[in-house]
Amino acid sequence: MKSKIFIFTLLYFLAYTLILADTQTSDTTYWSKEANVSINLNQLALVNWAKGGESSVAATGLVNAKLNYKEDDIQWDNVLDIRYGIMSSEQYDIRKTDDKFEIESKIGYNAFANVFYSVDMSFNSQFYDGYKYPDDSTLVSTFFSPAYLTMSTGLDYKINSSFSFFLSPFAGRFIWIADDSLSAKGVYSLEPGESFRADFGAKFTAKAEQKIMENVIIKSKLELFNNYTDRDESNRTNIDVNCENTLSMKVNDYIAANIFVHFIYDHNINVPLFDQVEGIKTKIGEGKRLQVKEVLGVGFSYKL
Repeated sequence: MKSKIFIFTLLYFLAYTLILADTQTSDTTYWSKEANVSINLNQLALVNWAKGGESSVAATGLVNAKLNYKEDDIQWDNVLDIRYGIMSSEQYDIRKTDDKFEIESKIGYNAFANVFYSVDMSFNSQFYDGYKYPDDSTLVSTFFSPAYLTMSTGLDYKINSSFSFFLSPFAGRFIWIADDSLSAKGVYSLEPGESFRADFGAKFTAKAEQKIMENVIIKSKLELFNNYTDRDESNRTNIDVNCENTLSMKVNDYIAANIFVHFIYDHNINVPLFDQVEGIKTKIGEGKRLQVKEVLGVGFSYKL
């Protein structure tokens, strides 16, 4: 319950800030707002298809909202990023394909030129249960399990409105596992029975947003984290990588296509390894691997 109260407080704070900004824009130009909402649909129908396969339907909803404040030497940037996707086929009813809730807030004071003294906060979790597919009975994630909160302070170099680099030698990363069954297993770098972990290290974030041709925009975010206090001392020289890339292609004001590619490499997280055993996808162990997610969708898109 405390976890739900916390996340709903974050949502309330963001909504309140959006309302406040809306009331302010009538008499000031300090605030700027942008929001994009899209629903991507994918459908496959097969009838007497000799090569095999299954008919399926998939849908993904995306919300990306920005609220920025700029006055003299102060800049405050806020981003809300939500993704949720489901899929249904002949073999199973509904499975989750995508699930993300992230909010980031960064405030900075101009030091010199395009460099700012900045404080950054980012929160990342998900909405619903995730399972170890094709096993749809083993829970591997759920609401607030895991949840990540990173707070850091450092220098933010804003080359222009499209490119920025943030370097923090003082970053705290906090991980929660609210679900008791997952906590008992010791997942997401926590020991069995733990529900909370705090790490201290350095963080680097690079962001880019570039129009590469008419109606085609690419957005990229690279996050690197070096954990000074990792319990495994051999990991203290390793760097965890999180990289997200989105290519948006707009057909008109309401139709767009999106390609989303997400890379993760975390030295503290083992992922299940599978192989084909007598034609059946079978788990053969666990290990550290590059995690990759790719989503392609075409559907309705609207800019608020």
